[in-house]
Amino acid sequence: MSAVFGGHRHAATTKLRHCLLGLALTFAPPRRRVMADKPAVAMNRLAFLFLLLVFAGTSPAFAQADVIIKNKAKAIRDANNAQQGVVSPQPAAPAPGAPPSSATNAPRGIDPAQQANIDKLEADIAAIKAGVRVPLDQRKQMQDDALLLAKGAVKPSGQSLTNLVKDLAIALAEKGVTQSDTGPAQLSRDLNVVMNSMNLTPGQIQPVIIAARNLLLTAHVPEDDYKAVVTDLNAIVTELQKNKPKP
Repeated sequence: MSAVFGGHRHAATTKLRHCLLGLALTFAPPRRRVMADKPAVAMNRLAFLFLLLVFAGTSPAFAQADVIIKNKAKAIRDANNAQQGVVSPQPAAPAPGAPPSSATNAPRGIDPAQQANIDKLEADIAAIKAGVRVPLDQRKQMQDDALLLAKGAVKPSGQSLTNLVKDLAIALAEKGVTQSDTGPAQLSRDLNVVMNSMNLTPGQIQPVIIAARNLLLTAHVPEDDYKAVVTDLNAIVTELQKNKPKP
């Protein structure tokens, strides 16, 4: 169908051009009489030709032909660019930080009160020094701060937290352990996720436990010590998910 209409448009355009050419030749004065014509007659003829040109420029057939020519030129340009390895202009990407086009349900961040609890546990972890035994009262404070992180309906048992804090304190107090400046902050965030893992899938929680293990490895914690911490973290996850309320 488009081919048929395209043929009609082409025929109409060609016919219109021939008509304009015939009119131009008809009204064009012979060369020998141009100088003899009166100024008014010459002006009338020029005005008539001008109107014909205006009509031709606004004719749908000519407008369609102009669009076809422009599209063809663009296609040729893009083909030449592709052969030369030049990328055609693309729409500008949104500026970094620009609001998305549609709303999302992504969380906006940690609640300030919860972040304050995370900061407390971070301070407890940072206070552990390599080669220095962690006293019982310091471990007790660390255990209390870890329990504050649990906000779900089910919380880790006292025994599970005792095991975790004891093994973590022993691991970080080993000689040769070097905590990085960001280590305590990252480890406390990982523990926050574990304490609230009641409804998390293995695909969500296991990367967090692996990140905590890698953090201890980077700090040069001995293998037996960091494995004990990983065991404690997995035990808390299992306990929370086993005791969560039935739907």
